[in-house]
Amino acid sequence: MIAPTLVRTGSPSRLPLNEIARLGSSEAALDLSKVVGRGIRIEAARMLIVRIGELQSLIGLRGESVVAVYLCAQGDMRGTVLLLLSVDGGRALVDMMRNLPPGSTASLGTIERSALGEVGKLTSGFVYRSLSNAAGLEARLSPPAVMVTRESTLLEATLVEPLDPTEDVLAMDVVFADDRRQVKAIIALVPEAPPLTALLEVLERNWQSR
Repeated sequence: MIAPTLVRTGSPSRLPLNEIARLGSSEAALDLSKVVGRGIRIEAARMLIVRIGELQSLIGLRGESVVAVYLCAQGDMRGTVLLLLSVDGGRALVDMMRNLPPGSTASLGTIERSALGEVGKLTSGFVYRSLSNAAGLEARLSPPAVMVTRESTLLEATLVEPLDPTEDVLAMDVVFADDRRQVKAIIALVPEAPPLTALLEVLERNWQSR
């Protein structure tokens, strides 16, 4: 779970961030269940504002490898969407998607990465589109790409444009679950244009005018 110390002080509770997280994750769970032909739950905790330099810490790994599924967004709301897991979490999620016994997936090859890409496209994509819809902005997402990288090079490897590590981004805890297991992950939304501060202002205006 996202550590409270990583949450930016004064995160605006008046914004519909948690509602956006729940809406996007519930829609993704429905589609993901259809894809695999059985029930998959996606439990979203909170969507929070964190420092981009702390993304590597959110899944509890320092100096270790991270599985990153990332999509680039174009249109009115440009940015990057990341689904982040530990390597063990990535293998466990493949087991879940392929309905294999826990511990079956030993490596993340082409087939396994394709499965993770599908998960990232559905989950991260739905959450990003929920955010852009709430802001009244159009966003087009690229096909997903999957990489296993050291946490120290995660941002350089996945972001289209480098950002200052002190800048804020949106992050949310998610848990994928079926009848046999749970897999924890982080979804990070990194808006580039409009910047996050402007995006939050638009969300606040739209939310208050409902």
